Amino acid sequence: MKKLWVLLAAGLLLACACPATPLVSTTPPPDDPVIAGNLTVTRLYPGDGDLTAQLQAEAPKAAALGQHMFVEFDASW
Repeated sequence: MKKLWVLLAAGLLLACACPATPLVSTTPPPDDPVIAGNLTVTRLYPGDGDLTAQLQAEAPKAAALGQHMFVEFDASW
């Protein structure tokens, strides 16, 4: 039974090990959208205002480029 507890404790310690390098980028994001082939990536930030207003402002830009607008959400915890 002691071996099981030792293995469980070791597994928990290995699972909780923090990476040596930070996961947060220290470089500021680019102001211009990233254009790669037929894809344009534009990042929206909460500090820039209401999400609905930002999306409504970006939709005509996508249409002008002949592209469809897709939205991807992510979070850094």
